[in-house]
Amino acid sequence: MTKRRRHSLEFKHQVVQETCQPGASIAAVALAHRINGNQVHKWRRELLPPITAPKPISNAILPVTIAADESKSSVLTIGAQTHCTGSIDILFSSAKVSVHGAVDVGVLESVLNVLRRR
Repeated sequence: MTKRRRHSLEFKHQVVQETCQPGASIAAVALAHRINGNQVHKWRRELLPPITAPKPISNAILPVTIAADESKSSVLTIGAQTHCTGSIDILFSSAKVSVHGAVDVGVLESVLNVLRRR
């Protein structure tokens, strides 16, 4: 039977910080330190602040634009540029969904549900 390892709080913080670096993989960081990936996930839950979804600014419906793509699939753009940066691209067999800026999760779910039924 193997002896249970104990890790210092400083070591846990170091490992968690490594997982927060751009392009870092939790599995790769865990492997590099010879730790189970589930343990690293647990440390992240314990040491990182919880991530909460931003509250919608209003109940307004986001603008949706549908345009033809050269590959004959639809391009669906949700939302407008806001103070947030980043984007998400979701590819379906007949459509591409591009999300830019802050987006209401409920609206995005509705759009994805409609596309799944196609």
